[in-house]
Amino acid sequence: MKFPFKIGLFCSLFLSYNCLVAQNKPTISETLNQNKATLQTRLAEDQAKGNLSTTDAVQTNAEQQIRYFDKYAIEAQEGQTLIFEVESSVYRVMLGLQSPDGKTVYSFDPATPFDEYSFHRFPFKVTVGGTYYLFVTSADAQKTGYYLVRKSILTPSTSSYAPNTPLAQRLKQLIALRKLDFSAIIGPTLRVFENGAKKIAYQTNFLLDNKATAEIIVNQETKAHFYLSSLFGTLPDEATAKQKLEEVWAALKPLALKYNWLVQSEDNKYSASSAEDYIEIRVEDRKVLFEYY
Repeated sequence: MKFPFKIGLFCSLFLSYNCLVAQNKPTISETLNQNKATLQTRLAEDQAKGNLSTTDAVQTNAEQQIRYFDKYAIEAQEGQTLIFEVESSVYRVMLGLQSPDGKTVYSFDPATPFDEYSFHRFPFKVTVGGTYYLFVTSADAQKTGYYLVRKSILTPSTSSYAPNTPLAQRLKQLIALRKLDFSAIIGPTLRVFENGAKKIAYQTNFLLDNKATAEIIVNQETKAHFYLSSLFGTLPDEATAKQKLEEVWAALKPLALKYNWLVQSEDNKYSASSAEDYIEIRVEDRKVLFEYY
């Protein structure tokens, strides 16, 4: 039997299924392939709102249950890191990544039942450059509806910036680095907490402001990573600190809204959050404090 496209990806993705038929040759979307990362730009991001529908390509199992799926092309270079995020409030997201030689290099099939929201994020280190293909589908048969998919590409040497780099660009880069648990910007050990918390503080050269100080805290038990920073140094007075707070928020808020994060404000404090991220900035003792959990 001849198939209109390779189905090996879905045979390996759907391990509980016998892969029999893949119908309707998929349209390869270029919407996640618009921006390219270079050593100069360091970060490239693309986002698409997809929709699984009955006109999409179809995978059928032995019980004649079908799943609809979309296919995205992504150009990547050796040494870069790809980060994918897929979410839906309609069904459990399921995805796979195919390398330029047609092999499945990553697959995700959620084991937990659907609970009004499904999210998955995964990084992939590119060892062979070329065109990769991301497949997005539902873990449950015959599900249709919208999903959001985001691609980030990080290049090597992401730890420092020129003094005139805009704050918005640094924030964007930090958000991408968070998806890798800040691993690219963790430096030598600063201290080990002695209060039984099993936390270690590490140096980092990644600063949001040229006068800032920062450190990364790692909880050894939960493996949670925190980026903590004091921006701009100690400022002359509270009024100046509040002015600087507004400047940071003016750079952060558009990014948060672009990523569909929840934004909140209180006196001298702002926050932006998603299912996986939480950023808080606030004024305290003439300082602008930045915390990213």
